[in-house]
This record gives sequence, C-alpha cells and structure tokens, in this order.
Amino acid sequence: TATMTASLDSSSPSYTPVAGGTTGVIVGAFNLQPNSDSVNLQKIGLALNSNSASSSDVLQATIWQGSTQVGSVIFTGSPTGTMYYATTSVSGLNIAQNQQTVFTIKANLANVGNGQSGTDGHIVKISLSDAQGTGVSSGTPVNSGSAAAPSGVGLFRAYPTLAALSANSGTLVAANNQTLYQFSITPSAGGQGISLGQVTVNVATSSASSNSGTTSVSNLVLYGFTDSAFSSPISGTT
Repeated sequence: TATMTASLDSSSPSYTPVAGGTTGVIVGAFNLQPNSDSVNLQKIGLALNSNSASSSDVLQATIWQGSTQVGSVIFTGSPTGTMYYATTSVSGLNIAQNQQTVFTIKANLANVGNGQSGTDGHIVKISLSDAQGTGVSSGTPVNSGSAAAPSGVGLFRAYPTLAALSANSGTLVAANNQTLYQFSITPSAGGQGISLGQVTVNVATSSASSNSGTTSVSNLVLYGFTDSAFSSPISGTT
C-alpha cells in the first residue's frame, strides 16, 4: 500500500524583507516522498498563516517543480482557525517512490500604501497543508499531510539594506576624529524612500595587549553623507 510523507525542504529560504508589489517571491519549499509505490499527484493544498498575514497580502501563490509550474492558488474569504486554505488541481505529475521530490512555493505580493491591499510589516508564511494522489500500482488514495511552515517573508512598502564599506586599516592610533567604520544604507527598489528613526552601533572590545596596552574610545559620532566619497553631508546630521 502506498504512503506519502511531507516535510519542509532544506532549500526553504530564511526570513527576508520584500517590497510590496514584488512577484515570484520564493516564500518556501517542501518535499514529498511516496513509499512502497509511485504516486500520481492530483491535488496540492497550501495554507497561509493568518496570525501574521492576511489573504489580501498575497495576490497569488504558485507551486513549482524545478522550472515547471504545477499549480496556483488564490487565498480568499476568512481563515479557518489560524489559516487561510486553498487547493489546486495537478495533472500529469508522477512522483517516484522512495525518494524526495522538491516543490517551491512562490508568491505575488500586494502593493503596500494608501489604497493598497498589502499591510506593512506583515509576515507571509505559506506552507503545504496536504497533497493528494493515487498509487500508480495499487490505485489507492494517498494523502501526505502537512509540512512545517517556513520562516516567511516580511512585507514592506520599502526597507533598508545595509552594506559594509572600507574603513581604516584596522590599526588604531592615539588621535582625534579617527574613522572606525563606514557603511551604506540603501532603500529597496521601487522608488519608495525610507525615513531613519534610529541607528544602533555595537562596539566590541578585546583584552589588553602586552605590546600595545589598552585602548579607549570615547565620543562616538555618526556622520551621514549622500555620496560615496563622503564629501556631501546629509542635512541635519552631525
């Protein structure tokens, strides 16, 4: 008798922020493994966690095996418990017994902003709720059950990306106005700017050196510039 198991695949991405209106965002991956018999897959059900997102955040979710799209769903209505559920039919898809077949879930996300359906700060988590099929040899119905939910993607109107830039040589000298670190902050693509409310700096210390003794750093100051040459200060920054 055929059976089928499901699990969250290791290729499922970790949490990442995404701008509203982005299409084809990989939000998760799961694998199916038939045992004792190959399975002709007929339906795949997906679940959207309603504790962290709304159906209006996702315009469409699609399911892929490699580069081939095998189904799509649209989440509508009210959640059942803590989930929105939607199911797609699958045809002509045979998955081999005793090995894992990986499927990727992609989402087209709603725009965020005035008059838009997406909500800033929501976390979109879409997982497998069930897969149904029949055993190729036995002809008996097979269900996989659900797979664990992925970390999800954060939905934002815009978000900052930080990148480290070159700074000093790594050797401190006893002097004023020494540059310790340089970094850039870039808003996500799409033309939406961001407003910075706070920048937090972590300072790591090391033990005293027998050659150099101890070093103290005081009066840390953050400067902002609009150009990579650090020659055009941002208005209102020190």
